[in-house]
Amino acid sequence: MKPETKAVDIDRSVGDFHYKVDYAKDAGSGLSEKTIHYISDAKEDPDWVREFRLRGLKTFLEKPLPTHWASKDLEAIDFDKIRYYLASGDAAKRTWEEVPEDIKRTFERLGIPEQERKFLAGVEAQFDSEAVYSNIKKAVGEQGVIFVGSTEGVAKMLSENIDPKTYKKIPGLGHPIHKPVDPRTVKLFEIARETGFYGKHCKKMEELAAEKKLVLNATGAIGALACELGLDWRAVRGLGVMARAVGLVGHLLEESREPMAEEVWYRIEEEASAHNKPKK
Repeated sequence: MKPETKAVDIDRSVGDFHYKVDYAKDAGSGLSEKTIHYISDAKEDPDWVREFRLRGLKTFLEKPLPTHWASKDLEAIDFDKIRYYLASGDAAKRTWEEVPEDIKRTFERLGIPEQERKFLAGVEAQFDSEAVYSNIKKAVGEQGVIFVGSTEGVAKMLSENIDPKTYKKIPGLGHPIHKPVDPRTVKLFEIARETGFYGKHCKKMEELAAEKKLVLNATGAIGALACELGLDWRAVRGLGVMARAVGLVGHLLEESREPMAEEVWYRIEEEASAHNKPKK
């Protein structure tokens, strides 16, 4: 029998506010080719990005919502009421003092500056559709840190035909838990073979994994498949964001139907403090 759960009591007043903002760029409500062209014009996209956006829209409009595995609640979303691009028109700022006062008030009320000073070496703050504050500390760059994720690194290596021997650690190989195989990779390549997308890039990653005697993990598989799909490696970083966004929607819907956050909280608290309880 499933234990009864209660809704978590949280202070919603922290984020329950808004300020009037004047936007220089506004794509308006609704999702259409006109919206895509507006966004691409505003961002000065190269042609391949514009075409990629348009293909994505076409696929979205042709495919049914995944209510067979997510929820019928998805059908309640009115995509024509969503505003897909809003921006002040200003470039990202390098210091907090440069950020416009109306935007700054929003972040100050949310406590962003304080949190940044305490925990972050730098931050790129997102306000509506554009970043308004960008600051990565100089010391990080001087140490030669390259901000490229594993999936993006695999896609770059394959698409530019970079010799794997130039890497100290080849991206996409190895995993601390999934051994001797990563089941996610197995499933991804199974689907790729069924749909005709398994090609030279997937094969090369499998050969590298066998040569190095390391697991080909999911990021390696996704990077290879992105190349099979003809994606520019610089666009691959967005795949992880998209996947996490879809996962978040699923979690929110699940929590709305069967709340369990409070139960999880109490279980964590109980198990984390178990060592302090007197032994029997």
